[in-house]
Amino acid sequence: MHQIENHDLFKIVVEDTRLLMEKHGGKLSDVFIENSSFNEFEYYIHNNGFYLIHFMQLCDQIIYGVELISNFNYNTTKSVSRIDHLTYNIENYIIRLTSIHDRLLQLVNATFHLCINESDVNDRVVLNNMKVSRTNLPKKIKELQKVLQKYTGERNKIVHKYSYLSKELKRLQIFYHFTGEEIYNTPEKIDNFKNLRKEILKEYISEKKEEFNSLNKECFSKLPEILDILLIHYKITKKLIE
Repeated sequence: MHQIENHDLFKIVVEDTRLLMEKHGGKLSDVFIENSSFNEFEYYIHNNGFYLIHFMQLCDQIIYGVELISNFNYNTTKSVSRIDHLTYNIENYIIRLTSIHDRLLQLVNATFHLCINESDVNDRVVLNNMKVSRTNLPKKIKELQKVLQKYTGERNKIVHKYSYLSKELKRLQIFYHFTGEEIYNTPEKIDNFKNLRKEILKEYISEKKEEFNSLNKECFSKLPEILDILLIHYKITKKLIE
């Protein structure tokens, strides 16, 4: 993540945005506020700051999203079961991970000053645009998509159809549906049942965190080259419309 936070694109756009907001008597956080008094140059700075900040926030979210998988607190979480907490956070991570591609397209739209309405931004419209297609950006974004594709289908199912399904998670959901008292009639056997599901849960969480951390690392490794291209065109476009 450090190679992204320390990238020149992030530093330059944040500084440009800061200067813009100072000029208009605001703070850096005010980049989220539309300003009808912006000229085209100021609008360009504002737009890039807005989508870059939201892109960086998403990158942060998929990092701590991995940690949220295992932060369940039995003492404070009363209305949510352990398995519901796990399922929710796995689904949340998958949705946010695969959203990197969508947020990136919005940033490309802003950087290349394509002026496509954000609701119409998609691969076909953005990557086939003449300004973009003449660069190496479509190739680099496709490389990123290959990293994300394992969960792209799962993301669409979660959003549009049903909850995340896997044999291992389903097994845990069945285990946590019972207290053990419905099956066994001695305290010893009930304790053994609870200890068994606890160990299975720990192993599953450990494997998922390792998998997700690996995905994050691979995903972030693809971003610097994409940001390099965006930085070049940010500087070019800024000069053209200044």
